[in-house]
Amino acid sequence: MPFGRGNRKGIPAAITTNMRSYIALCAALSLMGAGILGSPRGTHAAPPMNSPREYIVQPGDTLLGIALAFNVSVASIQALNNLDDPGLIRAGQRLKIPAAESQANEGAPWTLYTVQPGDTLSAIAARFRLRVGDLTRANGIAESAIIRVGQKLVIPVRGPAQPTAARVELIPLVPITATAPASEAPPTGPQPASPPANDAAAEVEAMRARLLELYNQARVANGVAPLAHSAVLQAAAQGHAEDCAARGWGSHIGSDGSRASQRIARAGYPGRITGENWALARSADQAFEMWYTREIPSRGPHLMNILSPRYKEVGFGIARASNGFYFLIANFGG
Repeated sequence: MPFGRGNRKGIPAAITTNMRSYIALCAALSLMGAGILGSPRGTHAAPPMNSPREYIVQPGDTLLGIALAFNVSVASIQALNNLDDPGLIRAGQRLKIPAAESQANEGAPWTLYTVQPGDTLSAIAARFRLRVGDLTRANGIAESAIIRVGQKLVIPVRGPAQPTAARVELIPLVPITATAPASEAPPTGPQPASPPANDAAAEVEAMRARLLELYNQARVANGVAPLAHSAVLQAAAQGHAEDCAARGWGSHIGSDGSRASQRIARAGYPGRITGENWALARSADQAFEMWYTREIPSRGPHLMNILSPRYKEVGFGIARASNGFYFLIANFGG
C-alpha cells in the first residue's frame, strides 16, 4: 500500500512524521518531569490522600451504615460535619467523609456525646458500659479531668454482642396477677427501702434474664426465632431507664427530646430496624403482663414488638423509681 512521497533515504513520509512526533513527545515529558514545563492544559493535580471525601445521603441511610461503608467512625463524620445527633441526617444531605480513621483502634460505632448538666466521666462511662480509662484514652484526657456542659466526647462503643441464644424451655404462658399497672397512680404510704448496691445489681440482672426468658418463650410458642442479647441495645435501654427514673415519669421521648431510634443509633447499634417497649412495674413478670398478656385480645403494639420476626436482638434497661417500682425499657434491633 503506497505511503505517499518519501524522503531522500527512501523512508515513507508518514513514518518520518510519526517519528518526529514521538521524539517531540519524549522531549516534552522530560521537561515536565524536570519541572520546566507545567501540566497539560485541562488536567488537575490529584487531591491529597488525607483530604475528605463527599457523600450524598440516600433514603434509608444511617450514619453508622455510612461509617461502616467508608471504614471510618461515626464520631469522625460527626466532628467533620458538626453533627450533634447521629440519628438526624436526611436524604440528599452532603456529608464530608474523613479519608481514614483518626485514632488508633478506632471503630465504626464510635460516636460523639455532648456533655449534659450533672454529667461526670464515670457516669458517662457507666451509661455506655465502658471503663473510665477507655473513655479518657479515646479523648486524650486524664481520668481526673473536669468536663464541661456542651463539651463533645468520643464514645468508643464496641460492636453489639452476639452471644448464642440460650435454650428456651417451653412452658405455658399464663396470665399474671396484676398488682399495680403503669397507668395507676403510685402507691402512697411507706415504701420499701432500697436494697444494698450489690443486691440491687444482682436483682436487676435477674430481671433482665427473666424478661429475655419470657420474651423468647412467647416467640417460640408463636413460631418466631428467639432473640439474642445485645450489649449495645442494653446500653441504650439502660440510659433511657435511668433518664425516666431521674425525672420521675416514663415515655418513649427522652429528656433531651430524643426518640428510641435516635438513642439506639447514638449508642452505636448498626441495625436499621429498631423498636422500644417501656413500663413502670414492680417486677419483670408484671411488665411482661402489661406488654404481652393484656394485649393478646387487641394484638397491641407492645405484643407485636415482642413477636416481630424483623427483630433479632434485644437489650433491657432497668432503673429503680423512687416509689419502689422499676422503669423497664426493652430496645429491639434487627
